[in-house]
Amino acid sequence: MSSLRHPSGLRPSVVKCALAATLALLPRAIAAQAPATPNKSGPTSPEAVLGVQMGTNRRALNDDLSARGWVLAADSIAEIGTPALYTGALAKRPAEVIAMFGASSGRLVNLIINVPATSPEELRASYADLYRLLERTRCAATVPADYASQLDSILRGSVPHLPAAGSVSTFKPVLPGHTTLTVAENTDWPRPTWANAGAQIGTQLSASRLDKASRWPYQATLWSSVMMLAPATMCADSRAVLDSATRARRDVRVATRRSSGATSLDSVVVVAGPGVTIRVDSLVVQGTEMEPDGVMKVLRRPRGSTIRYDVRVAPAYEGLQVLASDTVAAGKGTIVLDTTTLLLAVARPRPRAETKRLYELLRAELTAKNPHAAYVAVECELERLLKEYPATAERWIDEVTARAHDPEKDAKAMRRFDAALGGHAFGGCAEDRKQSPVAP
Repeated sequence: MSSLRHPSGLRPSVVKCALAATLALLPRAIAAQAPATPNKSGPTSPEAVLGVQMGTNRRALNDDLSARGWVLAADSIAEIGTPALYTGALAKRPAEVIAMFGASSGRLVNLIINVPATSPEELRASYADLYRLLERTRCAATVPADYASQLDSILRGSVPHLPAAGSVSTFKPVLPGHTTLTVAENTDWPRPTWANAGAQIGTQLSASRLDKASRWPYQATLWSSVMMLAPATMCADSRAVLDSATRARRDVRVATRRSSGATSLDSVVVVAGPGVTIRVDSLVVQGTEMEPDGVMKVLRRPRGSTIRYDVRVAPAYEGLQVLASDTVAAGKGTIVLDTTTLLLAVARPRPRAETKRLYELLRAELTAKNPHAAYVAVECELERLLKEYPATAERWIDEVTARAHDPEKDAKAMRRFDAALGGHAFGGCAEDRKQSPVAP
C-alpha cells in the first residue's frame, strides 16, 4: 500500500531551509515558534484579543475572566493540558474560552476563543467579525496570495465552499453541549495570524466544521499561543520590538569587541546547490547532482573585510537564486563582514524530455475533477520512470515535482487535492487502475 504522497516526496527548498536557519537568529518573536520554556515566575505577555496574560496560572486566569463576565463551566477537563472552559460573549456573539495549561509548569500556554455558528452564513459573519476585531486592535493581516481574494470575498459577504458533513476529519466537543478544540481546521478558509504587541504571542483565526456530536455544525476560532501558529503578521509595534532587540544585540556585540581589543574573525558559510559554482575570494564551492542538498564550505576572514563573490550556473540549469544572509542578492557582488554571513546559491535543472509527461500529470492534479484518477495517472508514470531509469529516476522525480508544485503559489490547490484523497488506500498502478482506469 502506498502513502498518500508520491514516493519521492518533495525535497524542501534549500533556499528556504537556509533562510529559516538565518531567521532563527532573530529575537524572541521568531524563537517563539518553538514551545516556550515553562515560566516559573509569572505572566509573560498579553494575547491580542482579551489581553489575557499568557503564562499566568489557573487561579489568576479565573479571577481575570470572571471579572470580565465570563462564567466558569469546568475548571479542569481530562484532556491535553487539562483545559478550563468558560462561557461568555465576544464581538456581541455567544462564545467560549478554552484555556490550556502546561503539564509541568501549570502556566497558560494556549487560549482558544470559539464562536459557534448554526449556518454557513452565520459562520461567515462570525469569522468576518473576528477578523475585523483583530484588524482594529492589531492591523490588516498578511495572508498567502492564494487566500487573499477569498478573505476579501468573506469580508464582503460571500460564503466560501464548505465541505459536506462526514467528508472531513472532525473533533468531538470538549464537553457535551459545548464547543470544540479543533486541533486542525478542516474548511480550507484563510488562517490569518497576528503577533501581539510584544512579538511573543501568535493569534490565529480559522473556521471549522464540527463533529456530528456537536451542538452546532460550525465554529469560528481565535487561537492564541506561546508558540507562533504560523508565519505571523508583524504590526508596527511588534516590528518595532524586533528592530529594538536586533539593535540592542548589535550594540552589545560591538561593545564586547571594543573591550576585547582583539582582531576578530568572521565566517562566510558558502552553500552551492547542484549545477552552481560559487567563487568567494580564494574559495571555490561547486555543487553536484550527487549532493542535492548542496555543498557547503566555510571561509574565515577578519571582521570588516570586503570580499568579492561570483556565481556561475551550469548549462543544464536555470533560474539562479542567490541569498546573502537573509537578503536576495545578485549573481556577482561584494559582502562586508560584520558577523557570520550565509552565501547560498541554487538553480533548478532545465526540463528533461524524459519527465515531460510527469510534469503535465502533476500540474493536472491541481485542477483535476477526478482527483483519484489523477493520482493514479501520476502513480503509474512514477512506476514507469523508476523501472526505465533506475539510476536517476528518483532525482528526476524530485526535480520535476519541485517545478510542478510550487508550495506557495499552489498551496491551496495542493491541500484540496490531498483532502479529496483522504481515506483512499493505494496499492500500486496495476491494482489502482482497476478501480480508476486512466489513459496510459
